[in-house]
Amino acid sequence: ADIPASYRNARAFMVLAMTLSAQRDLVADLRANTRAIVALDPQEDYIEGNEAAIRTMVSQLDIFMPSAEEVQRLLGTGDWDVAARALAELGPQVVVIKLGAEGSLIYDRRRDAQFRIPAFPVKNVVDTTGAGDSFCGAFMACYLQDPARPEEAARAGAVAASFAVEGYGVDPLFEALPARMRERLETWRI
Repeated sequence: ADIPASYRNARAFMVLAMTLSAQRDLVADLRANTRAIVALDPQEDYIEGNEAAIRTMVSQLDIFMPSAEEVQRLLGTGDWDVAARALAELGPQVVVIKLGAEGSLIYDRRRDAQFRIPAFPVKNVVDTTGAGDSFCGAFMACYLQDPARPEEAARAGAVAASFAVEGYGVDPLFEALPARMRERLETWRI
């Protein structure tokens, strides 16, 4: 009921951190009542004891974007390659495991392809708060432009996260203007 009717025509929804019940209800509603791509970034605080409910929720997603810590809590493994495939077997077409300073691992189930994208190099990391959310937002924006190349979406996510870690709070994100994002993407060689 909180989502305006006009928003329900969106091409995608990125569900970020909130309570498990709120995420579960929102994902179920979006899956049942829209044709949108549904992506989820879970929250590590609610995983323990709720693994079955989370697996059910993940089965309704198109894209699942957990952090390394969230994968560890959910699956009990630090083998990201195995974890990405196991999570994709639950239903999502794309699994993106955010590995912090180590970058990300992307598994595209449609192509049975896996990619590792390093973190964008930053000279002075000030504060990592918001880096994961920045990554997810940029990933989705880029993914919607070309769903066949989630590895490029992860590169865009890494660049967005690089802005987030260069200062405190949201201030550095105001400097992430499209031209600066493009410049970093174009000059970054992996």
